Amino acid sequence: MTVLVTGASGHVGTTLIPKLLEAGCRVRAVDIQYNPILQTLPIEFVQADTRDLAALEAAFAGVEVVYHLASYISIVMDEWPILEAVNINGTRNVVTLCQKYQVRRLVHFSSIEALSVEPRDQPITENNMLVPEDFPIPYPRSKAAGQRLVLQAIQAGLDAVIIYPTGIIGPNDYGFRAGNQALVRIVNGEMRFVPNVSYDWVDVRDVAEGAIKAEQQAVRGASYILGNHMFSMPEMAAQLTSMAGIKPSYPIPAWTAQLARPFMEIKAALTREPSLVTQASLYPVLHSHTISHERATAELGYQPRPLTETLCAALAWYQQIGKLKTAALAAVVPDRF
Repeated sequence: MTVLVTGASGHVGTTLIPKLLEAGCRVRAVDIQYNPILQTLPIEFVQADTRDLAALEAAFAGVEVVYHLASYISIVMDEWPILEAVNINGTRNVVTLCQKYQVRRLVHFSSIEALSVEPRDQPITENNMLVPEDFPIPYPRSKAAGQRLVLQAIQAGLDAVIIYPTGIIGPNDYGFRAGNQALVRIVNGEMRFVPNVSYDWVDVRDVAEGAIKAEQQAVRGASYILGNHMFSMPEMAAQLTSMAGIKPSYPIPAWTAQLARPFMEIKAALTREPSLVTQASLYPVLHSHTISHERATAELGYQPRPLTETLCAALAWYQQIGKLKTAALAAVVPDRF
């Protein structure tokens, strides 16, 4: 079976592809950049941008399954043009080619942020509405819009399933996304104060394995939240600093993050280093609440691993690629994970 993976060079892609190979699949990887780690794998690589329909089309001939991972992730408020181009128009192109080449199944990666947090007195499930078209935070708005295109295609006969990952962390993150950035900054002693906010953090390996199970087992049109449990930032920081053998970080009230946000954004503009504290990044951690992955567990046998295992694997990997400072390199991080 030939499987196409868009966004192959990203965090989920570099984790998913080895698992697909282990399962005996032939993998055709598509991305605008060639992650060097992919060069070590027996795959076919097509350099193409999902925004370019003509360039993308060359990858679809003979494909049975498509995992659409390609996405632009943003925690700032002024990147709507690229969010629209990648997350909406790029998804439209993928759907169009899946229909044209009669792909047997599309596994579309949406985002937990595409789902409304209302009603607040019940866990967030796959039955929650998508955020509205005029939602103020750009990234969730773009992911919801892209998903609506997939839903329309399902109604027109396309066999597709939808994945809602929560906050993805763990090894293989060459793009150094916000969640893993926070882990590394805590261990490097660059985040001495952590806001007392919580989020549902999930291991990238669990997401990849859950997506494969969805492709193999789900009925057409099914959707699955692939998450873990809500963990507070102080709880994560305590585990990380203990593993690294460094002084603990100090928890601060959640409202202080909102108060500090304008100053952090000014600092980021001056230093040209991205701020992790923005209006867009604070929205999910301040407005989210319990997220349920019960459907994935019941229908797919999805069982996310303990957070400690994920943190150990993340630290071991970041130590291996030299992202941890000298003080943290003395950390004894189990490598069995």
